Amino acid sequence: MSRQTIYLVLVVALIGQLAWVSPAAAGGLYVAEFATSDMGAAGSGSLARGGDAASAFANPATMTRLDSHQLQMGMAPGVSVVKFDQDSDTPVPGGNGGDQGGFIPLIGSSYVHKVSDRIRAGLGLFSISGAALSPGGSWAGRRQVTDIQLFSLSFVPTAAYQVTDWLSVGLGTTALMLAACSETAISPEFTDDRDERLVVYAVNYPLAWLAERIGGEFVAVVLPWPADVDPAFWSPDAETVAAYQRADLIILNGGGIR
Repeated sequence: MSRQTIYLVLVVALIGQLAWVSPAAAGGLYVAEFATSDMGAAGSGSLARGGDAASAFANPATMTRLDSHQLQMGMAPGVSVVKFDQDSDTPVPGGNGGDQGGFIPLIGSSYVHKVSDRIRAGLGLFSISGAALSPGGSWAGRRQVTDIQLFSLSFVPTAAYQVTDWLSVGLGTTALMLAACSETAISPEFTDDRDERLVVYAVNYPLAWLAERIGGEFVAVVLPWPADVDPAFWSPDAETVAAYQRADLIILNGGGIR
């Protein structure tokens, strides 16, 4: 295949990707690697890496190419910009919440220990994903979330053994630790005709009974279907769906059982 043909294929592929671009309903950030020597190359060639301590994370077998102990560390702040665009399809009133992004720490470190001429032990410590969301108080989605903090930390212990001058084998595992917290606004404030109780919509009689026994005087439990209709054979109309969306809490069964 000629160079011109390759360029043509790449251009056509790029145009095709751009043609299918559409707005995202949700988004996130995931950094495949951080504080590695090939980070600027988007991880290209990482599977053949063997020149520094980061091989403990990307390709443990290549740790046998290191002549001595090695330590590699890095840290950087991650700052996100997240905005919500309210439109006519937004089911509840409220604002856009301003810039909802926050600070996320990024950590990357690797260590390779020379046990013997043929054996290496390695350890990687990475924080490559997380979330920080803090919208303004008037945000339309405040009933879902008003604050999110998510931090991940991955421990990657590895080992390598040099079988021959041209063959090494390596193994490793990953232990992931997650720490998360979130806050939600639950005080009723969508309409003036609500009392101070939380509005709870249920999908069957047993769940409604359970909600009333737990919530007591602090909840107003709603069963939206007609009294003479079995809820298992009832389908809500658009107005009822909108009422469900305005509720403080919806209680339903799993497994497709209503």
